[in-house]
Amino acid sequence: MSYEQTPRSKAIREMKQQQQQQQQQQQQQQQQQQQLLLLQGRDMLQQQQQQQQQQQQQQQQQQQQQQQQQQQQPDCIRDVFVYMFFVVEQQQQQQLLLLLQ
Repeated sequence: MSYEQTPRSKAIREMKQQQQQQQQQQQQQQQQQQQLLLLQGRDMLQQQQQQQQQQQQQQQQQQQQQQQQQQQQPDCIRDVFVYMFFVVEQQQQQQLLLLLQ
């Protein structure tokens, strides 16, 4: 009987094969877990980026609204001045007409 065919050596070979298979399975599981973690990390990063983009858009909208309000204020003031000017001018014209009569 050669060494490789004794029951003991056969059992040792099978144990070694099982150990190798278990190690391979563990490595595969670890790789899968790492891939999952990477994917989760990527998703989290994407979510953060989306949130940041939304915040930036909101800030831009707020800035635009503030600019519009600031532009509206001078317009209102200008309108009031123009109105007053016309009223004063009309009064002066009426007075002139009265004087001429």
